[in-house]
Amino acid sequence: MHSVAMPHQYSDVYRIVESTLRTTNNLLERLHASFFFYILNSPDHFLKIGSYLPSAVLISIAMMFGGLKVWVDAGWFCYQADGSKGVLPAPKWSRRRRPVLQALSVMIITHFLGAMLFTLIQERIFIANQTVRFFTPFASSRDLT
Repeated sequence: MHSVAMPHQYSDVYRIVESTLRTTNNLLERLHASFFFYILNSPDHFLKIGSYLPSAVLISIAMMFGGLKVWVDAGWFCYQADGSKGVLPAPKWSRRRRPVLQALSVMIITHFLGAMLFTLIQERIFIANQTVRFFTPFASSRDLT
């Protein structure tokens, strides 16, 4: 039996795949800040983020209110009322109390606190103050310098 010499080994294939994935990742890192904020809506025209982001925000707000409606509708439950002997009673539906205003107020308060925190960490005093920087584990040192 003669052994057939293979022109390439498996490790060469692995190196090619790894090099291709690494190159793609590097390209993605270079383009992520500029490329993904534009939509190519024709072969020679890009749509800026300011043109399409407001509609996406409005859709997300509508989805939030749709979720609230589903949460309120989930308050209905079925129970069996006591019937006379030998007769199956018809199921009855009842509605439990759903505190919509409390849930909506929690959502509004958390959004407001998030906006306040976002505004706070962009202030020059916050960025310059080392003690405040120590207490913010969510901010990386690269972003603060």
